[in-house]
Parts: sequence; C-alpha cells; structure tokens
Amino acid sequence: MAQINARGGVQGRSLQLQMVDDAYQPNRTLDNVRKMAAEGAVLALLSCVGTPNNTAILPVIEDNGLPYVAPLTGASSLRKGSSRNLFHVRASYEAELRKIVSHLATLGINKISVVYQDSAFGKANLETCLQIARELQVEVLGSLPMQIAALHEWLQQAWPGSGEASRPAQPGALILQGVRRAVLEGVLRPGERVPSSRELARELGVARNTVVAIYDQLKSEGMLVAGHGSGTFVCRVDEALAQATAESAPSGGPRSGVAEGGARPLSLSRRGLSYQRHPVHQFWRPQPFCSGQLDLNLFPLSIWNRLQRKHLSQGDASCLEQGEPGGAMALRRAIADHIRTTRGVRCQPEQVILTDGTVESLELVARLLTDPGDVALMENPCYWGASHVLGDHGLRTCSLDVDAEGLPVPQPGQLPAPPRLVYLTPSHQFPMGHVMSLARRLAWLRYAEAHDAILLEDDYDSEFRYVGKPFPSLQGMQDTGRVIYLGTFSKTLYPGIRMAYLVVPEPLAQVFATASSDFYRDGDVVQQRVLADFIREGHYAAHIRSTRREYGLRREALLGALREALGPELADGRLRLSGGAMGMHLTLLLPDAVDDRAISRATAERGVTLMPLSVYCVGAVRSGLILAYAAVPCSQMAPNIALVAPVIRQALAGC
Repeated sequence: MAQINARGGVQGRSLQLQMVDDAYQPNRTLDNVRKMAAEGAVLALLSCVGTPNNTAILPVIEDNGLPYVAPLTGASSLRKGSSRNLFHVRASYEAELRKIVSHLATLGINKISVVYQDSAFGKANLETCLQIARELQVEVLGSLPMQIAALHEWLQQAWPGSGEASRPAQPGALILQGVRRAVLEGVLRPGERVPSSRELARELGVARNTVVAIYDQLKSEGMLVAGHGSGTFVCRVDEALAQATAESAPSGGPRSGVAEGGARPLSLSRRGLSYQRHPVHQFWRPQPFCSGQLDLNLFPLSIWNRLQRKHLSQGDASCLEQGEPGGAMALRRAIADHIRTTRGVRCQPEQVILTDGTVESLELVARLLTDPGDVALMENPCYWGASHVLGDHGLRTCSLDVDAEGLPVPQPGQLPAPPRLVYLTPSHQFPMGHVMSLARRLAWLRYAEAHDAILLEDDYDSEFRYVGKPFPSLQGMQDTGRVIYLGTFSKTLYPGIRMAYLVVPEPLAQVFATASSDFYRDGDVVQQRVLADFIREGHYAAHIRSTRREYGLRREALLGALREALGPELADGRLRLSGGAMGMHLTLLLPDAVDDRAISRATAERGVTLMPLSVYCVGAVRSGLILAYAAVPCSQMAPNIALVAPVIRQALAGC
C-alpha cells in the first residue's frame, strides 16, 4: 500500500485509486474525502507520483497537503491550485477504466492499491478494476473498504452538478428516492438509526415537514420503523429485493455498476426484435431525397393559424373532451364530401373513421376483422409498416410480386389459403409507382366477392397526378362492401398533423367508431374542427393545386438532373425509371446483381438519402433506389444528383 506523507508524497512507484461519485466535492482532509466516496461509480486518482518525469506527464495539485492527480488527458488545460481537476469517469464504462489502468502501466506504475466503498456497488466495481489489472499485468497490492458517507452527504449526490443553483425546486421526491435506495442498497444497514427529521432537514436545506413526510412514507413501505422515544431505525429488507433494486438503479442518482451474475436485463420479444432489426432503420436519414419529407414552406400557415385562433377563442369545455367516437362529425362530413367529389368514394359521413395514421387504421381493421392465422396478402415490394402491423396481429403474411398493372390476382393453389385481407396501393403502388389497370381492378373486385376477402385500398398520394386525371378509387367501383378505403393528411398537409381516416362499410361504421374511441382514445378536438373548416372553405383544395404544380416542376427538374448526370446508364437500360407522372417519388431500378444498400450507405455519407428498394421487399428481392423529391427545391436537384451520380456509375461499371 502506498504511504502518504505529510506533504502528500509517495514512496515507491505505486498509486492509490479511490472510487467516488462524479458529483464529488473534495474536502480538505483524507478522512473527509473517504467519507464522500460513494458507490464506486466514478474514479478519482488520489496520491502523487514520485519522479519528476512522471509528475510532468501526470500533473499533481496539492491542496492543504492532500494531493490530487489531474486528468490523464487534457492535462494542458489544468488550472493550477484548483482541487476540481480530478479525473472523473464512470466506472460502469469499462473501456474508460481500462484506459486509466493501461495509461498508468505505460508510466511505469505497475502496482496499485484500490480504495472502494463497502457496498454491493463498490464491490462490483472493485471486481471490474481487479479483472482489468490482471489482464494488463498490473499488480494490485491490496484493497481497502471505505466507510459509507453520512446520509446527508450521500443524498446530496442525487442532485446533478453541485451548488444550490443546480438543485431542483422540489427536492422531496429526490430525497425520498435517495433514502429508499440507501436502504435497499445497504448504505443504511438494518438496525441503523437514521438522522432525526430536524437534523436531516437542516443538513439538506429543506423544510422539516418535507423530511417528516418522507419518513412517514418509508415507514408505511416497511423500510423504516419508529422506536419508542429513541429515534427512527432501518428495517431489514429482503436481500433478493435489495439486490434487484441495486442492479436496476437509475443513472440519475448515485451511480453503480452491475454485479457479476446479476439479473438479466429486459429483452425484446420476437416482434420487438423484428421491428428493431428491420433494415429500413439503417438507411432512413432526413436528408435530400429521403422518403416521407415534405416542403413545409409550401403550407399556408397563416390561414391555418387564423383558423386555429378562431376555434381557440370560441372554444368551450367541450374542446377538452376526448371527442366523438370516430372523430368530429364536422370533419368526417368534410372528408366525405371531398373524397366523393375527387376520388369517387361512395360513403356517408358516419362511415369515415378518424385515426392517427395509416398504421392505426390497419391495426383497427386487423383487430376487428381478422383472427390470428388468417392470411394477409401483401404487394411485393410494399410499405414496410403495413406488413409489420398485420404480421404483429398474428396474420400469416404472404406476398406476390407486383407487375406493371399492380398486384396480380392469385392463381388457384398459389397461396396457402384464400386471403382474408389484401393490402393494395392501386392508384400509385409504393414504391414501384405503377397504376393498377382497370381490368386488374375489376378482377380484384370479383376475387374479393368470390373468396370473402377484404381489400384494403391505401390511397396515400393519389392527389399528386401530373398528367391527366387520376383513376377513380377502387372503393367507388363497387357497392358490396368488400373495400375499405384508407387516406391520410400527413402526405398532403404536413407530417406532424397525425391525422388519417378509413372508410368502412356502413354496417360496420358504429363498431369501428366505438372501437377507435375505446382503444385509441380520440382527441384533439380543436385540430379536427380546424381541419374541417380548412377543407370546407376550399383551402385544402387550393393547397393541393399549388403543391401539385410545384411538385410537378420538381419531378421534371429531377428527371432532367438524372438524364444529365446518368444519361448513358439510362440509355443502355442499366438504370430504369419505374412508374409514371404521379406521386412524390421516383424509383430507379438497378440490375439485380447491384447492391442497392451499398449504394445507399455511400450516398448517405455524401449527405443524400437514397432509400434502397430491397428494404421494402417482402418476397423476391429487387434492387433499386427511391428518390423522394417533394422536399427538394428545383435548384437543388442537379447539385444533389451530381453528388451521388459517381457512386451509382461506379456500382454499374461491371454490369
């Protein structure tokens, strides 16, 4: 063990490590410093090095005879005479602890002694430190358990930072959590007397009533017990509970490591892992050409704000309710009028059910109209959220490759069973961009009637057609109730509106409205009223017309930039455009041998997001790149394409 003399010198080339919390405030004596040490969560190096060379590399400050070793990195920024220049690092970050011990070894300090707090946390971190020392062949001369701090000192570490300015305005909850943890973690041992409420309140600078209420709460929880005129004492706590609490301690208070062999952390389910591992998350970055982005500068915010002010000023207590089942009738009526006129949808306002998005619409359909094990037929490729939400409800998802006419009608024996649900994007297939032909639409209607299937028509961006008139909706072509129509305002207004809807058959309208209210708790009454006025007064139609013109110009600018930068590749067929003059994205098809994900990674590093087509495939994998142009001004098309063209050209070089 290193011997500390009166001036803080050290005999030999060994060093003492002391584990303290990162909220540590150094006192003036070694005894007080030891009392301040808590939980072994953060390291401070106490002692100094005996040789001048090492002193130069590892500066030392002496404060009233007590030496403090400065940070191993950033030593040039040391403020001489400041006792705050301690090396602070969370010991739970094993790599940082390893870096410290390794650095000591490079300085010729190959013997250490460790001072740790005598608690489960201190012992856990001691084991980590000893393991690292063994790996790095640093000899541990010994370890010294340290007595715990006074309760008020230990609790003060629950406040982030230091000083009165950083303390919360209402510290009672933090103190309660801190005392509770002190009991569970063994800082306060069974039978130990806790400070009186008056004493603890004085030390912490809070009202005595605050501490009295905390003690009363902990007594009711069975953690403290009042003696008869002799004070308040700590009860014995079940060791399994204390250990579980210790290993799950939050990072906001006194830190701790996790003891070896402790409880396993929570893990994701198979569904959770499937979501987490979906490749779309690897590539979606909010950069130019990223899917799902709009140019919000095109939105008529002044009109929207005027309508919001109107409804907020005229609002009464009914605005605070969760709203009518199915959504505000004024908005449902406005939507019904709009889609009857523009999309040929056959519906009454009661059939329009408001939701927070297309995923919620699909969940509602799956919940009410399917059973686990039913078959859901998907387009390949398709919107990834649709396949996930239907699969998560226990449906067997199957897929067929789309062709130039959309999703083909399955042939006998092609599926394990007739599908209960069929997910379609007939007006603009996502992401291939095809429009379903009239013959194919009629074939699907006949198939649904013959096989008791439900067709889910996702009409996500049909408003943006730049040549000719859009096809009428599939729903409007039948009166048998086999089609459920899905629409959203996130693509036409702004993504944050979180407003979508579905049109259900009239006999199911009431149960869908009630279920939507029960499961998803409709609300945002003011916004629904604002949107109703926005549609009814003609602002929505005007906004669609203006954005359609602008997005059409942007599409042409993108096509021109592609022809300019990748003309030879387009001409010889190595690059092919998929889809027609509609929507808000273009899809570039690549040869199957080309890795679209490698291209996407490379272009992302250049500041441009080209989503790979393969991440949307739920069957046979196709290679391609998706360019969403709605949020990219015309002036930025050519520069952004110029950035990614060399990457695409290089990937096609061997084809």
